[in-house]
Amino acid sequence: MKFDRQQLWWGSTWAYRLFRYHHIQLNNIYWSYAPVASDALKRVQAQVPTVETSDFFDFHTVDAMRLPHPLSKWEPAFKDCQTWVKSSLVLVIASILEVYIRTAVALALESDPGLLLGRSGLIDGAKLMKGNPTYSYLSHGEKCVSGDWRTRIAMYQSYFGKVPKDLGDSVKDLEQLRNFRNGVGHTFGRNAREYRSRLDVRPKPLTNVSENRLKKWLSLVEKVVKAIDEHLGPEHIGAYECIYFFHSKIKLLPPTGHTTPATTLKKELNLLHGHAPGIDFCKDLIKYYDKL
Repeated sequence: MKFDRQQLWWGSTWAYRLFRYHHIQLNNIYWSYAPVASDALKRVQAQVPTVETSDFFDFHTVDAMRLPHPLSKWEPAFKDCQTWVKSSLVLVIASILEVYIRTAVALALESDPGLLLGRSGLIDGAKLMKGNPTYSYLSHGEKCVSGDWRTRIAMYQSYFGKVPKDLGDSVKDLEQLRNFRNGVGHTFGRNAREYRSRLDVRPKPLTNVSENRLKKWLSLVEKVVKAIDEHLGPEHIGAYECIYFFHSKIKLLPPTGHTTPATTLKKELNLLHGHAPGIDFCKDLIKYYDKL
């Protein structure tokens, strides 16, 4: 393909591909655990409750006495463990969404800084990046992941003039996700409103999250991120990430043999992504960069 400053080389941003990696990893983690947990509970529930936990699981190590025992005490503890696993995954689900939004918003503003003046396309941000080693709009990206979701979306709209429909329509679900995540992160997986007394001496029950709700939130963040990427990627980011990669990594590498900057860029893109654009793309990108 030919280099075009306004086009995404691979159809999506690099930030989106990182999100996809995290999203797939989360799915693999949970679905490698879920059948084992289900099987363990079924086998335990078929046993006499007084069976020793270490004998049932053949866990005769120096830590055997740490196990809740007998099985009648292990089962409720393990159910709490299941709750914690799902709750922890919810915390990470919210985090990978915020990492993506913070990054994508910063990239869009760095690539198209005229947005902040209400003049999209006024100047190529790559030119400003080239001459300023501290060039960054990450602090602006942070504002789109702070506060409640109405505040975040209002900030997004103030930057870009519009909000993707799947993002705007998801405020209620995103708020539920945020509130649950805060309970996991700040009050040990409990409802934060229940931890405002100064007289409690017993812990509140863990807030459970169903497997269906977990799947719903995984689907939700995937839908929202895709909508944002389809908005910011082609309209404001384009090839900025590739240019930034060349600027911050490739042009600083010492020459080796007869390797040209273009062949080095192609090689490093392939190492990073498992795929690279053609050599003509790399040559044209460098020509574009040199003229900035």
